[in-house]
Amino acid sequence: MKIFTNVLIAILFFWAGDEAVAQSYDFRQGYIFEQKFVKRISISQAEEVASSFGFFEPLMSWEWGVEKIADPHVKRIGNRLVFDFDGKGSLSLRDYTRKATKIAEGELQKFVYIKSVPFYHVVGVLFGHDQPAFLLVSTVGENIYFVDTH
Repeated sequence: MKIFTNVLIAILFFWAGDEAVAQSYDFRQGYIFEQKFVKRISISQAEEVASSFGFFEPLMSWEWGVEKIADPHVKRIGNRLVFDFDGKGSLSLRDYTRKATKIAEGELQKFVYIKSVPFYHVVGVLFGHDQPAFLLVSTVGENIYFVDTH
């Protein structure tokens, strides 16, 4: 019975996709919400995940204050926000700015660490001419949600 249980656990671990690898993300890959590893959810779904009704409303003002990172698994390295996950790879989010030209609009995507809530890191995402959005990054690296604020 013990062998069967261990095999079943190993199968579930593999099936659940627990073999995370380091993920580097920058604008050359497109917007963060277009990435395969990111699930797009509504504000109400995000508040359910964060176990906090009304959590995002005050954050819509863009007044997040100075970025303060207290978690040792999260760090700012220049223009990158890096999340390290115990026993797994890391997630590296690179800020991107491209100035407007006479023939093309500018592009901006900036990641700002806001705070942590139980089981998730909350990251603000700024886009050039649009309202802010948010990421919920699981503290163990299992889920990354893009909180659609439209």
